[in-house]
Amino acid sequence: MGKSDIHVWLGKELKEACKKLNINISREFRLWLAQRLKENNIEVKVPEPEIVLLVGCIHCGHQFETTSISQVRCPNCQKTFRVYVRGGTSRIKKIIRGDIQKLYALYAKKFKKSLI
Repeated sequence: MGKSDIHVWLGKELKEACKKLNINISREFRLWLAQRLKENNIEVKVPEPEIVLLVGCIHCGHQFETTSISQVRCPNCQKTFRVYVRGGTSRIKKIIRGDIQKLYALYAKKFKKSLI
C-alpha cells in the first residue's frame, strides 16, 4: 500500500453491483471529490499520467486505455494479461500519450531491464 491509499468499506452487495456495471469506484470517488473541492474554491492539481496506451485484450479482442505497462484486467471479459511483452505479438495498439522512448524508460525503471 502506498502513502496515498485510503480504504473504504463498501459491503459485498455494493461491490458486486459496481463490478457488474464496470464502475471504477476509485475514479468515481476522485471525480466526486474534485467536484466538491471545486465547489468550495479549493484547487487541487491532478497529476497527468506519463503514458497512456491503447491495448487490445488477447482473449476477447476488446480495446481499452490503460496507464499500466505490466498487467491489466480486461473490463469486458475480466481476464488478466501482460501489456508489454518483449517477444511475440504486441498487445499495444497505439500510444495515446507519451512516446516509445518513454515506454522503454518506464519499462526499464519498473523491471530493472533495458529493452534496447
